Amino acid sequence: MGKIDRVGVYRWPIFCSLALFVLFNFIQLNMMNVLSVYIVHMFNISALRLGFIGSAYFYTNLIFIFFSGLLLDFFSPKKLVLSAIGISLFGLVFFTVAPSELSLIAWRLVAGITCSFSITGSFKIIARFFSENERGLIIGLIGMIATCAGIISQLPLSYALQNFGIKESFFIIIGIGSASLLMVYIFVPSHFIKPAHHFFEMFRTSNKVFLNFKNWCAALFECLVNLPLFVLGALWGSMYLIKMYHMDGNSAALIISMLFLGHMIGAPCFGWLTDRMNSRKILLLFGSGVAILSVVLINALSFYSTTVLLLLFLLLGISTGTQIVTDAFVVGNNKDGVARAISLLSLVSVSGGVVFQPLFGFIVQNGRTVAAGYQHAMYVLIVTSCVAFILGLFIPNKKPLMKHRAG
Repeated sequence: MGKIDRVGVYRWPIFCSLALFVLFNFIQLNMMNVLSVYIVHMFNISALRLGFIGSAYFYTNLIFIFFSGLLLDFFSPKKLVLSAIGISLFGLVFFTVAPSELSLIAWRLVAGITCSFSITGSFKIIARFFSENERGLIIGLIGMIATCAGIISQLPLSYALQNFGIKESFFIIIGIGSASLLMVYIFVPSHFIKPAHHFFEMFRTSNKVFLNFKNWCAALFECLVNLPLFVLGALWGSMYLIKMYHMDGNSAALIISMLFLGHMIGAPCFGWLTDRMNSRKILLLFGSGVAILSVVLINALSFYSTTVLLLLFLLLGISTGTQIVTDAFVVGNNKDGVARAISLLSLVSVSGGVVFQPLFGFIVQNGRTVAAGYQHAMYVLIVTSCVAFILGLFIPNKKPLMKHRAG
């Protein structure tokens, strides 16, 4: 079982506090999809500029993910997580009380910084309190909560913005962040602090984590399989459906929410399966294959019924749950470098948002027509899903775990 801290019944309050922390951060990640319609009208900006503002989150997230892994392997995760929530709340309040293009950019930059500690910090604490035979399911549940945030940030947020306004809706999100701050403070133990010389030792040994070929295959797979969430779920999905399928905003938000509902289904299911199956390749190839089929069908025609689109986006969301297989692989195969390995996964995964959100906007803006621009931009997701399928072949199966069970 390894060195697992057992705190009995308190393990589940710890899980719940981490889940709320992830919920708060991922609402901020995905809410730009619905908020983008209001932002375009409020500040009169172009599609390309909107793409760069949306990706501002990913720029700072990308930079700070590397440092979050080093810090979480050295300092107390509780103190770092509490600091992250506090800074994130400050940025959100700043935009809420003084909305402007400048405060919007500042909020997105701050949210990207603090969210760099979200998944990495959660997985670091999970590795401490849950055994290897439990981590797949627990990581899957964390993924499900993150995707629940995606659903909340679609149709429910759209209704809240229409009925209450931007400020009132944002105060609800601020309330969630405040609750996560309180729960982490109460339930998560404060420890893991190591002597100073360990910090320099980590720099010398980090190449074993950051230059590991299998870690990179897992990271690239996760990046590519996540692109539907980052590109369609976080920014462009509603506008794609409005332009291509001539839908109203609420119908488009409902369909995009199927991405997140699908991930909520897929993440714990793939997590449960990877705890019990020896072969990771079957799960990864199946998930990426479903992604290829779903994106091809979504982009092939523009006259599907709402029911068919709901199903296709649900299947696409389920396919993104395969990232849990690579998460569990990395957590179980990096021992003392868990936070650094997860930071590598997050670093590469978030780079997908940095590159492909603006790229999608660039292709849309330079299309011969708006419809042609959106259709050509979707080809990117088809290609990346095919590359993810190939990368799935390089993720090793769980032979060491099977031998341990047999013994």
